[in-house]
Amino acid sequence: MNGNKLNKDYLEHVLANIESSVCVVNLERKIIYVNNLAKHRLYQGREFLNPSMYDIFPDLTIGNSVIERVFATGKPEMNTVCMWTDINKKQRISLISVFPIIDNNEIVAVCEAAEPMDELSSESKEFFYRKFPHINEILKDEFKVRESHYCLSDIIGDGPATQELKRKIILAANSQANLLIYGETGTGKEMIAQSVYSMYKANDTPFIAQNCAAIPESLLESSLFGTVKGSFTGAETRPGLFELANKGVLFLDEINSMPLNLQAKILRPLQEHVVRRVGGLKEIPVNFRLITATNTKPDRLVGEGMIRNDLFYRICVVYLEVPPLRARKDEIPILVKHFVEEFNDMYGKSIVGFDRKSINFFMEY
Repeated sequence: MNGNKLNKDYLEHVLANIESSVCVVNLERKIIYVNNLAKHRLYQGREFLNPSMYDIFPDLTIGNSVIERVFATGKPEMNTVCMWTDINKKQRISLISVFPIIDNNEIVAVCEAAEPMDELSSESKEFFYRKFPHINEILKDEFKVRESHYCLSDIIGDGPATQELKRKIILAANSQANLLIYGETGTGKEMIAQSVYSMYKANDTPFIAQNCAAIPESLLESSLFGTVKGSFTGAETRPGLFELANKGVLFLDEINSMPLNLQAKILRPLQEHVVRRVGGLKEIPVNFRLITATNTKPDRLVGEGMIRNDLFYRICVVYLEVPPLRARKDEIPILVKHFVEEFNDMYGKSIVGFDRKSINFFMEY
């Protein structure tokens, strides 16, 4: 057996048995190779001969495909968290890396390697949590990756309170100033933030979201600022959320959960538009719009010392208050109708609606 044959057989053996899902897509967007794990996860026991990637990934479009981006740019994309739907319409979560395959200085195919995060052991999830703290909410099922974002039309209701809220969202979207959103738990603060983003920026700019209460204090700083390899045990060189949000929007939910010492450190990125990674010496320019949210009234934030005065006045240049449902009870019938239709579609039901007695109960609750 010659060296080339040995190398080829060995490579095929390795690819077939590694614990990553590997597939190769050619210029016609046909899947021309899958290893054992990819065949199991993508084909679900069915037989395909070089299927189109758009047949295997039903929700895939040219606009949301990492593979298409790599074909277009020729640059690899590493460690991207992706939520996708398989051919049996089941939701999946994977950590993917996509590489161009080059021949004679031209892209001839693209290779995707994926880690199935929805099937990881608790130990593996903890490893990813430490290695990629900015995606910790995904690993804990507290955050859903979206290819699209909420917009103004997604806010259901036509009562005076909601109409006034929509008017203020439009005003906020026409500003470049930092925005603070106050609303009680469950009022839809992230929906408001995404609605502002959808009007404020084109969809090809980033919207980066982080719940400050959902990540340990010891990791929050490195998540925001990024790290340099060797700055602490296990640290790798990677950008933080400030960099990831460059030219787009950074949304920090539950900002009042951020420790006071860290609040002082984020003043510089807001004022000077530069960031220095943990353990690094280089200052990196960043330009983003900050949207923050809290479920605590602003006067309490400052009065009780939960937020530094100097930070509060920088994040609350524009202010939005989201009315709770009890302040817009007249919209309950519209919301009931909306959710009945949504869940009918989701679960294949044909429920007509609620009777008057049930609606009255909701209204009086």
